[in-house]
Amino acid sequence: MTAESIERSGWPMLERPEEFGMAWDALESGARGLLLLGESGTGKTVLAERVSSAYAEAHQAVELPIIGAARDAGMPWGTMARHVGDLQFGGDQIELERTVRPFSATDRVLLRVDDAHLLDEMSSQYVSWLVRTGHAAIVATTRAFRFLPTSLQLLVKDAQVEQIDVGPLDESQVFELLSRALGGDVRDALARRIWRHSGGNALFVRELVRSGLRSGALNSSSDGWQWTGTFKATRQLHDLLRTELDSLPGPIRTVVELVSLGEPMPHTDLLHLVDAADYDLALESGLIKVEISRPSAIKRVRPSHPLIGEVVREIVPTATRRDLYQLANEYRSRALPSDTPTARLRTAAWALECGIDPGFDALISAAAAAMQFHDIDRCIALAHDALAEMPDGAPITGAQKVRALAVRAFALGFVGNQERSRKDLDAGWRLLQDAEVAADLRAGGWESAACEIVTMRAGMAQYLDDDPARAQDFAAEGAWVLDWQSPDAARLFSLTLHGWAGQWDEFMPEAAAIIDRFGANMPGEVFQLVAPHAFGLCAHGEIDAALDLCGWAVEAARANSEAEPWAVGQLRNAQHHALLWAGDVEAARRWGPGDADEDLPFVKFERNLTAVARSEIDMAEGRWSKAATDLKDVTDRLSDNDQGGMSAYAWITRAFAEAVAGSPKARRTLSRARRESLRSARVITGELSVTQLCAAVVLGDDVTAELDELISWTRQHGLALAELDALHVRYLSAGRADDTTRARLAGRIREVAALIDGERARAIAGHVDALQAGDDVLAKRCTGDLAQCGTWVHARMPRPPLTSREHEIAALAASGLTSRAIAERLHLSVRTVDSHLSRVFTKLNVRSRSELGGYV
Repeated sequence: MTAESIERSGWPMLERPEEFGMAWDALESGARGLLLLGESGTGKTVLAERVSSAYAEAHQAVELPIIGAARDAGMPWGTMARHVGDLQFGGDQIELERTVRPFSATDRVLLRVDDAHLLDEMSSQYVSWLVRTGHAAIVATTRAFRFLPTSLQLLVKDAQVEQIDVGPLDESQVFELLSRALGGDVRDALARRIWRHSGGNALFVRELVRSGLRSGALNSSSDGWQWTGTFKATRQLHDLLRTELDSLPGPIRTVVELVSLGEPMPHTDLLHLVDAADYDLALESGLIKVEISRPSAIKRVRPSHPLIGEVVREIVPTATRRDLYQLANEYRSRALPSDTPTARLRTAAWALECGIDPGFDALISAAAAAMQFHDIDRCIALAHDALAEMPDGAPITGAQKVRALAVRAFALGFVGNQERSRKDLDAGWRLLQDAEVAADLRAGGWESAACEIVTMRAGMAQYLDDDPARAQDFAAEGAWVLDWQSPDAARLFSLTLHGWAGQWDEFMPEAAAIIDRFGANMPGEVFQLVAPHAFGLCAHGEIDAALDLCGWAVEAARANSEAEPWAVGQLRNAQHHALLWAGDVEAARRWGPGDADEDLPFVKFERNLTAVARSEIDMAEGRWSKAATDLKDVTDRLSDNDQGGMSAYAWITRAFAEAVAGSPKARRTLSRARRESLRSARVITGELSVTQLCAAVVLGDDVTAELDELISWTRQHGLALAELDALHVRYLSAGRADDTTRARLAGRIREVAALIDGERARAIAGHVDALQAGDDVLAKRCTGDLAQCGTWVHARMPRPPLTSREHEIAALAASGLTSRAIAERLHLSVRTVDSHLSRVFTKLNVRSRSELGGYV
């Protein structure tokens, strides 16, 4: 699929059945016409054409299309002259009546009027007269009711014509439109992003897709269509908006340009810069809009759509840009507490584009805003500019350097340039030892920059160097700085490090007491404990408590995403694992990290974490080959940049998927996984250890000693979740001949399963009880129950000599799925599934699906 192929085949149009039904019902119930209201690009013209065509066909009506144009507005009869001149129109009302009346004498006449607000007054009066006298029906479109000529407004007010609003597409409609246009698997997250960025405007959706296909930002992978990079407008959209901008009178265009360059602009400040009448006309153009932020009730003006702002900013000439900056200089020279991150970033960019130094505070504020919007390159560039000398040649102060170094270090670490990030952090820490610098930071209210230096140094030690002890040393060393924020800040940060390191004995008792004390009203600095606490609850079997905690905490984090941008992703990750460990695969698929929160502008996600989570869903549903392929992409990306310390998690999961899928790379992948330091994955040390040993078991290795060691360690630390899985794998590998060991393991499995919430733990206990009883029928049923919970028995046993696809299909068949269900899950034909099963039966010398459970 390419932009050119879309243009050749035509862009699909949605039927809008609800609006079409309303329009048809209105016409059939006696209304003399319709007025379709909607912004440009919403599809009202297409809807008008469909309604008009259907009406004309049903009633043998003559359809007369009329298109309003700006050049006609001041010319009497201008619009009608253009459209009926070829019908021997003479130029006055009498002749016009003679032109139209012959149609109405024998046939129905339908006037389809596009852009009715651009009709000249005399033409609009005549159209109104035709409708009122019954000589014609009308289907008209306009952007807003207030723009219509008075005579057409009166048709609606007098109930002669029915008004129907044609709003933007909702998210589900954008999903449907993208699915038709791209002809492939469109993920909900992609549809949500395009819906949000397009504002549901059908025209903008089309142009975004074309732009993405041309640039390669929109591409198809094994995981469906995805968007990488930023959204850009196409040349066609540039031309359309440029034409519209050029048609505006100079003062009105100035308003649009000011708003686009400085968005969002406070309403009161803008009215000090431009004439109120020009501002009102700019609003009527539909190119700008007013937003009221809650609960502060601050009115801000911005382009009516992000793409409009983007295009206007690109086409404003440099000289005009500088003149406008000077015009708005008073507004720009003072920072307001109500300024949004967008405004701070736009202001600094505007100044730099004009060759004007906006000053240190504006630069560093803009750099922080760029980081919030994931614009990492711009963040680094702005922070670098802030570290340069002042325009008069004077050096920046030590306190200013700390602020700039903190921002740049974070951005550099985010893109994987760890060494430069460490240098900035070390430089910032040395500056903090200067009492004068420390005093200046506190006096200026910039404590957060100093605290970020401390937390990032400790974070690098723990999550990149895999040295939790050293991280604690850094935290203790910087405790005096952290306590600037609150008396408990240093202790809370130290606790958080313990939690993410999986050091539950040090973390859980104190963290639980703090969270219980505050509950849902906890302050921001306490919120950092919640996600690791949820993981700790799961590790000890309290999965229901973890899910309850994540439930309210996710909503609180979403509401406070600007202040805590990482919290949503961390909590979604904990929620994802808790759901899988509980055996609720369907819910885990619905609430995967990243997918459900694309609407939040400030939320930060580790995108590779989201990809691993999706692969875990695929594995839970038996799509091992797909998971192995996708996880290889993840490990390849992490080889270039692993700022979150996720490599071990990704490599171990990939090794397991490849082993079960029968990939020849599985043993080499497992070897690499064993060499990876756990780093961020320490929070799930027990479960990852089980996953790694499962991969070895599937490959045929004897890991009995390692399993016994893991069972002993998890039992000693009360880690019921990992102990149960390790016991289950150990039981399955014990073999039927070792009755004493199996009986001992079965007894312990029942004890531990009773400590763990969720269907999965009960299914494991039920499966082992069935095997102990020698009840093959019940064991097969329990195998299917476990598969429903995302735990596949065959993935905990040595793999039979089957190809990857044969093994995948055999495992699904053994779990009780029909050939049709298997075909739907793996996107194959039923015939292909049956063909694979036939070869499986031959290789394993079995005669029925019921016998497959003994092999897979």
